[in-house]
Amino acid sequence: MTRVETHEGLTVVIVDQVYDELDQASLERFRDLLLRVAQEAQPAEVLVDLSQLSFFGSTFLAVLIEAWKRLQKRGGRLALCGASTVVQEILQAARLHTVWKVYPTQAEALAEVPKLPHYYLNVWLTVQQPDDVAEIRALLAECARLSRTEPGCLRFEVYQSQADPSRFLLVEHWQSKQAWETHRTADAFTRIYQPKVLPKVQREPHPSELLL
Repeated sequence: MTRVETHEGLTVVIVDQVYDELDQASLERFRDLLLRVAQEAQPAEVLVDLSQLSFFGSTFLAVLIEAWKRLQKRGGRLALCGASTVVQEILQAARLHTVWKVYPTQAEALAEVPKLPHYYLNVWLTVQQPDDVAEIRALLAECARLSRTEPGCLRFEVYQSQADPSRFLLVEHWQSKQAWETHRTADAFTRIYQPKVLPKVQREPHPSELLL
């Protein structure tokens, strides 16, 4: 079964079976998985590990090309690793070894991954009207719940001050600034935070550096 892992900020898709032209159901499942990864990976860098794959047909190759094009639109890239001699011959015949970087092993691919800095953001919110505090509390809790499910979100917490209940602190930790920017297009931000929270609060953002 093909699986998706994250190593050092890089999304790795590990392919572990033969994808020939006769197994259309498996190919369709693989296509759905890889295209979803290509659309959601943060950052838009995907490594396909072929070390457990002994053969694939033209449809499998077409899926790789489709995922690569989707990543290109996001400013990202696709790379391969662990290709067997037979798989390398297929890639060379299609001239794709000149388009995608092909690493001998996953370890060698990971060694070349650029280390993107994580993005830390602390935000103080002050509710302007006392009657809105309970509503804002509930909305922020829902924002946190949704944000934690987004690609690249490593931490999203909401604190309410005991000294001043009208003040809330958002503590955010993202895989990269690009992941945080993508968050600003997701439902938590566009359907809750921006239209329902921001009009009722004063916002004081603090992009931060982790010291320890």
